[in-house]
Amino acid sequence: MASGQSYGHNVQISCGISLLLTTFLGIALYNVIELTAPIFTTFKKIRGHYFCSLLVASWGIVPYVIGVYLKYFTLTSSDGRARWVLYMIIINGILCHVSGFVLIYGTISPNPKPYLRHFPIYEKLQVTVFFVQEVIISSLYVYKTSNLLRILSGIQARGTRLVMRHLILANVIIILLDISLLALEYAEHYDVEVSLKATVYSVKLKMEFSVLNGLVDLFHSGSREPSLSAQPGRTIQKTIPVLQTHL
Repeated sequence: MASGQSYGHNVQISCGISLLLTTFLGIALYNVIELTAPIFTTFKKIRGHYFCSLLVASWGIVPYVIGVYLKYFTLTSSDGRARWVLYMIIINGILCHVSGFVLIYGTISPNPKPYLRHFPIYEKLQVTVFFVQEVIISSLYVYKTSNLLRILSGIQARGTRLVMRHLILANVIIILLDISLLALEYAEHYDVEVSLKATVYSVKLKMEFSVLNGLVDLFHSGSREPSLSAQPGRTIQKTIPVLQTHL
């Protein structure tokens, strides 16, 4: 890469460089998480200049990584008003996942009492936050996609209705699955909830991928009816640019 090409905005980087940057940034975030737990478990008292210095120095890496990522990777090419959704996901991810990692690590540490006192409250808060986030994202997804499908309804009326019904049904099921996790958590069945969560997330991903395939088929099939079954051979790279252009 020639000198000066990495400065300014809208920087164009090659696929190899983008993979290299992603690797480095991922390692940096992993190191932050790996350092956080020992910092809290090593110090008997959460105070003092050394403790604060280590914590601030470690977490100072996070906003730097986010800034570099946003500079070199275009996350969306249209609809800038929806960028707040990205910020919501990033903030919730950092606050909920990292704090959860620290608390979970603390509950199995040699001195678990301080963590066990706060963990049940945190877990209910985390599940609630992610439930609200899921409702917001699903509602926005249905709203934006319905606007898009209205444009295509005159060309492929039956196919459009089929995709729309599948989209709404999938998001309703996703919300119901999240409600089941929420109910189990508030009913104090943490062991069942934490086990069911992996199943719920995998089902949600399969359903969302199926809907994306249906939307892509609708754009590219002409008069052919869209397929609503996930096909392992189809790549997500084909799906995302199409949706970004129209949503």
